[in-house]
Amino acid sequence: VLKLRLFDIDGAYEVLQSAAAMGTGSGADPRLSVLTRYVAQLKAPRASSFMEDKDSATKSDALLLDMRKVFLDNDFTIGTVLRVTKASSMSEFIFVESRADALELGLLESAEEPNPMKPEEEGAPPRPSNMLVDLIRIFLLHRVLPLARLSQIFGPELCQSLLRLQAISTVEGDGCRLVSAEKAAAAVASDPVGCGALFAFSNIAVWPVEEDLLIATDFEQTFSSNELEPVMYLSEDSLALVCAAPRQKVESLLDACCGSGVQGIVALRHYAENAVFVDLNPRALLFAKFNLALNGLTQRVRGIYQGNLYEALPQGCGPFDAIVANPPFVPNPQGIASGGGAMFGNGGHTGEEVLASIIEGAARFLMPGGHVATVSMAPNVEEMPARLEGWFRAGAGNSTGCEALVFRGPPTPAEQYLPTSSTVETKRYQAALRRMGVTTMSEVITVLAVTEESTGSTISARLAGEPRTELWSDHIFLRMVVQSAGGAAIEDWQPEPSVASAPEREPAFPASAAGQGGYPDQPRRPAREGNLPGFQRGFFPAHCQTPAPEWEAVARELEEIAQRKLARR
Repeated sequence: VLKLRLFDIDGAYEVLQSAAAMGTGSGADPRLSVLTRYVAQLKAPRASSFMEDKDSATKSDALLLDMRKVFLDNDFTIGTVLRVTKASSMSEFIFVESRADALELGLLESAEEPNPMKPEEEGAPPRPSNMLVDLIRIFLLHRVLPLARLSQIFGPELCQSLLRLQAISTVEGDGCRLVSAEKAAAAVASDPVGCGALFAFSNIAVWPVEEDLLIATDFEQTFSSNELEPVMYLSEDSLALVCAAPRQKVESLLDACCGSGVQGIVALRHYAENAVFVDLNPRALLFAKFNLALNGLTQRVRGIYQGNLYEALPQGCGPFDAIVANPPFVPNPQGIASGGGAMFGNGGHTGEEVLASIIEGAARFLMPGGHVATVSMAPNVEEMPARLEGWFRAGAGNSTGCEALVFRGPPTPAEQYLPTSSTVETKRYQAALRRMGVTTMSEVITVLAVTEESTGSTISARLAGEPRTELWSDHIFLRMVVQSAGGAAIEDWQPEPSVASAPEREPAFPASAAGQGGYPDQPRRPAREGNLPGFQRGFFPAHCQTPAPEWEAVARELEEIAQRKLARR
């Protein structure tokens, strides 16, 4: 436990393997097997060769298309996943370690054979296939399954490819000892039916997106360290930008801060002819390549580059017709906030350092009439139009103009925005925000269009309409209103008061819980992301709760151990 608290995963794994070797038999602590599995799942995705493709590109792409077909043939879609697991939103799959039991119970109940003495109701939804049940269990619930089952689902060749990629890892024995990718692949090759009696788990979460897209990311429990920066799960802000980015047909698009590549992949699916992907995190590029192949879009990619935004682009790359970006946006003055330490979250001192660079370079990397769409949390949102104008002017000078709209949610007091892990850290963080003059934080979608040369060089940004409650989760508003605000439409855009939230159509990544803008007469809806065990309430404003009840017993036991140690002193 001490090594886990210190994030020494390799050390914890070795200690637990030694304990497992000594602790077999009827007197073994049943918690040992749970811990050994958990630590194996923490260790496996941190392998140095993770997602490094050892097959030829052509063969690998063909195999991943086979993988996609398995998912889609078994109706692995948002609607079906929610229905069969009885989840109210895909957000429940983010912090899955604390929610997997309830989700799996709902899944197994949906798959249960009907009682012959009780005929099924007419029009009842179909039961999920056994394959769909196991796909959800391993790629969303992070469960362990027999490797033989995965060989049966995907076929031996694809199963071996996933093992070599280390998208899937295997363990053996009661101690859940990790097995090398080569040994596991050899077990499948020599015995596709038994597979050496090994057990397997996925190192990647696979998310259904829109109609027929699949996006792989790290699981939430894959944490940031000096050696590894995780690729963020599909969060509420990610899905908000998917819904809000304008979808006018474009020839070329840049996905900046691409992460898993979800924004560029959605663009290629719906409105972009080709795309370029950029991220500072090399691991993100591995996921982007995997996801492009998984969705059959590799041939429409013009480049995947590692580096700092536009600096990563080779000479002659660009300009583009559109840019989409979900930049890191957690304010982290002096690196105080431990919850904002991951590369995908750390927005620098103000939270807007990366966003500012994206807007500053837009004049040089967008075609006239092109647009950039971004999602972020904005400090003091009423001042954001002036900041946008300043950033754009710094890059464009007086030669290029732009029109920008800022769609925002209601402002939340800055003292409720707490990506922190202790009382001392919280006080330091809030003091730093006060020194910077930050009083509120707001959910924001920004759409900025570079004006045509004939219209002059006026730089103008403004707030769009009134604050929109639950902006990021109001997917109907984002699709019907914000999505229409790109290109030439910005100058003439006016708010449409007739577009209201539609509570009868639950978004895939929903809004806050009842009593927080939800439905008071309905059962409590799940909290939004940011509900990290150990973090203060408010990691995302107004939606974070205390740690899950499952942690309480463990916390009490650890406290008792600490008290006994103090007493012995």
